[in-house]
Amino acid sequence: MKKGIVLVYDPHNLHQFLWYYSTYGKDKIWSALCLPNDKRGEYLSEYCKKAGIFEKIYTDDLSFSTMCITKRIPFFIKMLIYAILGKQIQMCRQLAGRKINLNDYDEIVVLTDVGVISGAFIGLGREKRVIILEDGYGDYARRTYSNIFSHFFNINYWQGLILSILGYSNPAHYFPLKTTKNCYKFSSMPDKMLYKDYKSLEKLYDFSNTDMCLFERVINSIYPDLNIEKIKYADVILFTDPITDYVKDDSIYIKKIEEYINANYKNVFIKRHPRELSTYTFNKNICVCELQKDIPAEVILPYVKNKKIVFTELSSILMYLDSSCEIVLLYFNDLYYQCIQEKTLMSYGSKNQKICDLERFEKKKVSIIDL
Repeated sequence: MKKGIVLVYDPHNLHQFLWYYSTYGKDKIWSALCLPNDKRGEYLSEYCKKAGIFEKIYTDDLSFSTMCITKRIPFFIKMLIYAILGKQIQMCRQLAGRKINLNDYDEIVVLTDVGVISGAFIGLGREKRVIILEDGYGDYARRTYSNIFSHFFNINYWQGLILSILGYSNPAHYFPLKTTKNCYKFSSMPDKMLYKDYKSLEKLYDFSNTDMCLFERVINSIYPDLNIEKIKYADVILFTDPITDYVKDDSIYIKKIEEYINANYKNVFIKRHPRELSTYTFNKNICVCELQKDIPAEVILPYVKNKKIVFTELSSILMYLDSSCEIVLLYFNDLYYQCIQEKTLMSYGSKNQKICDLERFEKKKVSIIDL
């Protein structure tokens, strides 16, 4: 049998692959390469073991974004030299082959082209069949070089710009990446994609040809103790996002979220973003239940119908919700201006941008509340 390998960063990523495996990939022998998720490090290898579908499970600790500057500069220079010599593909093979034997695999599944390691695997698209899954809301952004001057003095922005031009990766979804044209992209809303430079655009989470018995069996193997009964009693389902993606100190905005919840609800069910590390302190009279961060939001979606859903940022999860849900988006006007003043690498969109995006995704009934 042919073999494939999937790069696993987070629960969302693993859930998408389980759908892909149950729909297109069960005729192959699969391995998993578990990679660091920002500062959290690798943590999903145990979940991959529980799945029972992987022949081998590898781990790697290389994270360019958190690498100390004394290591990052030589690493960057090496990538630059290979590019100048026209040997990017050799560099990609070195990066992708750090922990595995590339010759063992003819198909590769990645979540995103943001990271250096995943970018390296995407760079092998001429030699292998490469599948790119959906990395959330950022996938639907326009990729452009037009905002170079607004980030002129941001060294991280220029570093990402150079990496994308050289064909290694696409930090923060900002830039076009020439290697994606050799890959197959799966998106929950292919028609809403602004960047379409892929070999093909396919529908993510189309269950019409999925082996549902297999899919549900593997999900239950990974999350055998999934207890979501308390969703029934919740006044609101709160989906949080890491505000520290925009600013280092998020305390002002966390307090605003706490005050909103304290003033409006008594029973709260929280689903955090896997990378969020903030602490929420609600009033003592509020009943709070929090879903384990390592469980993907997609698992609980069948149970949130007719519920009030509150988001602290636009999310791909919003796209999966049906019209039975009352959806609210919290908007931080101060955060928008803070990002402009501090020229942060990640920019928080204006309220008008949020409205336009909601209309674009046919979510016109979403209420926006200013905090």
